[in-house]
Amino acid sequence: KFDGSVPGNTDNFFLSQLRLNLKWQIAEPISFFVEGQDSAIQGDNAVDEDAIPNTFNDEFDLHQGYFDYVHKSEDMPVALRLGRQKL
Repeated sequence: KFDGSVPGNTDNFFLSQLRLNLKWQIAEPISFFVEGQDSAIQGDNAVDEDAIPNTFNDEFDLHQGYFDYVHKSEDMPVALRLGRQKL
């Protein structure tokens, strides 16, 4: 049972994830994107907070951050993205 009625059952916890992002369009072909992420767990002492990697408790860090260059041309459009991104 996972309803907390069994003594010693402390498998109840709350996971939260917060992402904040910012995109900055400098000019038509150039932009920057930055996204930070904070993950946390509340309510369970059984989860090892010192585990590496710890998917339940992670301090605020860079999730994505990249530079975009997009040149729109009828002859040959070009797009370049450099940095850390989701694939």
